[in-house]
Amino acid sequence: YANNSSAEQIYRRAQHVVTFIDTCGYSKHLKTTARAITGHSPHVFCVMVAANSEAVSATAREYLRIAAVLGMPLAVVISKMDLATKAGFGSLMHDLLAALTEDVPNRSRCIVTGANASESLAQDMMSLAVVPIFTTSAVRMVGFAELTTVLAKSRPLQPRAGVSPGGAGGAASDGRPFEFHVEHMYSFDSVGTVVTGWVHAGVASPSVDRGKRLAIGPDGAGDFTGVDITSIHTLRIPTETAEAGSSAALAIHPHKPVAITKGMVIVDAEYLEDGSKRRVSDEFVAQVAVLDPDFSTLHSVIVHIRCAYRMARIVEIVDEQGGQSTGSPGTFSCYSLLVRLRFDDGFRDYVYPGMPIVARDGQNLTF
Repeated sequence: YANNSSAEQIYRRAQHVVTFIDTCGYSKHLKTTARAITGHSPHVFCVMVAANSEAVSATAREYLRIAAVLGMPLAVVISKMDLATKAGFGSLMHDLLAALTEDVPNRSRCIVTGANASESLAQDMMSLAVVPIFTTSAVRMVGFAELTTVLAKSRPLQPRAGVSPGGAGGAASDGRPFEFHVEHMYSFDSVGTVVTGWVHAGVASPSVDRGKRLAIGPDGAGDFTGVDITSIHTLRIPTETAEAGSSAALAIHPHKPVAITKGMVIVDAEYLEDGSKRRVSDEFVAQVAVLDPDFSTLHSVIVHIRCAYRMARIVEIVDEQGGQSTGSPGTFSCYSLLVRLRFDDGFRDYVYPGMPIVARDGQNLTF
């Protein structure tokens, strides 16, 4: 920080930028964690455990299961090592290793020291082969070098989308269409409407191929409205593109008045036409990994889709799959079902195959 006076300077000079999304560790704030998972597409799930506790909390166990069910890379950071006692830390580690064995099977555990904090460990973590455990203390300033090294060398297994020949709002080099998740919206006299959020897929640029058709929605009636992107900022810095995996602020110009709300998307209009598997619907079928065995049909749940949440009802259990796990390497083995959900009050939302969701019943996670 000595040579950088602002976040903008750090971003311009950095070779690798890591964004931390701080969520709450209490069960009553589970919706904050769920919104971070579905709305920001994080690459690594990091669970913090205090060294002066003698056991892993029920909430932390729940977060371990979320990471396992969604097939996300996972790291455990034990903080406050300066407050740990020998007996208490031994009890905590025994409980933590038992929890990882039960909730995150098929992944090795590794207590990270300076010698094994390497690029190969980072690759093993991202490939769901290992769960690294870091021991840190902010008072003694220990453990942060190892944590920084592994995070600096971690990269998503799928490369970031590159700019396609189609240009603005076009499909990325991996074939995925442009998709931007709206989280906040603002209005400025000099610029107009500005939306901030997360680029989930594809690449958009206001300076290339302005004739590309983009759409924002769905609104209350389930419709999309044409929109143009006029400028892009990332961390307050003007940029030419917004790429998959990055947060951005987009200045937009809708073709007609539209009430923009959290949870809307900006997508390539071509992928909303007939023949696409992307739909605006009031119900959908989901393969779910059940964490609460007491749910049934007609059960109301809160479904987190992108950065918003909706009330929905389980209207049908389509198929029981014999308690099979989701099938991904290192996933939590739990009861798996195909269920049909319907949004309450006739609400319609943008859904497509493979879209991750998290559902909860009040403060308890359902699936």
